[in-house]
Amino acid sequence: ELLERLGVDVAYIIEFDTDRASTTAEQFTREVFVDRLGVVEVVVGSDFHFGKGREGTVAFLAEHGRELGFGVEGLDLVSAGRESGHISSTAIRSALAAGDVVAAASMLGRRYVLSGPVVTGDQRGRQIGFPTANVVLDESRARPTNGVYACWFSGPDGLRRSAAVNIGVRPTFHADGAAVMEAHVLDFDADLYGSDVSIEFVEFLRPERRFDGIDQLRSQLGDDIEQTRTVLAAPGA
Repeated sequence: ELLERLGVDVAYIIEFDTDRASTTAEQFTREVFVDRLGVVEVVVGSDFHFGKGREGTVAFLAEHGRELGFGVEGLDLVSAGRESGHISSTAIRSALAAGDVVAAASMLGRRYVLSGPVVTGDQRGRQIGFPTANVVLDESRARPTNGVYACWFSGPDGLRRSAAVNIGVRPTFHADGAAVMEAHVLDFDADLYGSDVSIEFVEFLRPERRFDGIDQLRSQLGDDIEQTRTVLAAPGA
């Protein structure tokens, strides 16, 4: 979706398998860049490496580009004021794993979003007065650590609504189990089953924890909702 908004017509995904891992940088340049894609210009980060043993570098690519008829530009890496190093997918995943969705958003240039269909849950939230939309987690996607987050929720009507979102195994009700994502959309009650929705993570509120009973859980959920209102009412949220 993001690439499409930038005007990209086609994106090719190159599967990395055993054969690809054994491809030399020279083979990759000729087979992929030249024979298959017919590139005119290659734009990569200045630390780009490719080919068997990571032998291919920007300088290597530029040299072969002059021979094979394409240009190469190595872009400077961006730190955005981060003391821990340059922005990278590894750094972004690490921030998400720590629940630091603010840092992840700073590196991405946008807030992190997870999307998926709404499915039927165990109706536990509705029974205690806090109905939730249960959103399927794509296991191939990086996700924020388990806990409660202030989020923006977008449904099929395209409107953004405030939501308190929990990611976790719901230890108050389950001894174990797979992680689920539950969104309590504030001041909203509609049938979302089967709809594709998006959740935009704004701020981490608290870790997931087990409560001694329903009353304690209900009280904490009320606090989570008030915190969510406060966070999302702030300028820039």
